[in-house]
Amino acid sequence: MRHAARILVAAFLLLAAGITQALEIKDIRTDMTRVQADMELTKDYKYRVLQDMAVRRTWMVGEQCRVSLDFNTGNGKLVFVLVEYKGGVDRDRVDDDTETILGDSDIKWKKLAKNKQDKYGVKNARVAKANNGFYIFQEYNKKKKCVRLMMTAAHPEENRRKMQDASDANRVTALGSTAGGSVVHQIRQEEERRLRQPNKTTRVAPEPKVENPAPAVKKPARPVPDEPLDDDEDDEMDDSPGGELVSEKVSVMDWLADHGVGEERLIQIGAGVVGLVILFSLIGYARRRAARKRILQHVQELNRQAAQEDEEDGEEEK
Repeated sequence: MRHAARILVAAFLLLAAGITQALEIKDIRTDMTRVQADMELTKDYKYRVLQDMAVRRTWMVGEQCRVSLDFNTGNGKLVFVLVEYKGGVDRDRVDDDTETILGDSDIKWKKLAKNKQDKYGVKNARVAKANNGFYIFQEYNKKKKCVRLMMTAAHPEENRRKMQDASDANRVTALGSTAGGSVVHQIRQEEERRLRQPNKTTRVAPEPKVENPAPAVKKPARPVPDEPLDDDEDDEMDDSPGGELVSEKVSVMDWLADHGVGEERLIQIGAGVVGLVILFSLIGYARRRAARKRILQHVQELNRQAAQEDEEDGEEEK
């Protein structure tokens, strides 16, 4: 029983360590899907629904770096990566981060022409196209420190970093379809459910962190930009995305079934949880019983010593 208790304590210490995990650059890869991010990345992010119905998730990596990932809500693919460095970092550091995320070290850089800086919303940048088709931008400040690393899955036609939040009002997309407030609300609900779903980095569902929650009264959503990490205009941190629509509501049971977790598996998990509860109860009972036994033995020893002392006192009086 004591051995089992040690094993359980070790397991819960590992779980506690998982709860405190934080996102790292090495956790990000450009072929990551939204479902994979649900299961692999930490849950300490904020999310937004953007104009093209993509979802942007934003993490703080320490106090000096902020990471935003945009996922297409139609096919689940990653369409935009934004890494922002407070105060800027050396080229070697951002090159390492770029290669880590892309999984590609064969990157050929060139300087971005000035007439394209406004279009892409960058200053003093160098650009490249990775072997996987992603377009990469590294933006530098006047001190020659990189303040932003951006990657887009397709050739950018606009400044994606500053894309606004989706509106609750009906609108017509570029494809001619109507995207209404109900779709935006549906995406928000789904994203909140995904946020609260525990994964391998945490076993405790956090409170939802929503940057643009659905308003009580139906009206156009007002964008809530992130606060800059630095007062320097060149180092100011904004946001951005790409994506399609979610066509239907997602049932939790359907999602579990799609990922190989059927009713039988759920019953097994429930049985495991019940087993843990029973085991902890038995451990507690055994500990209380052992404590009572020790106390009883101690009392008996005290009684024995007292009787012996009384007997010795009686002999001395004789």
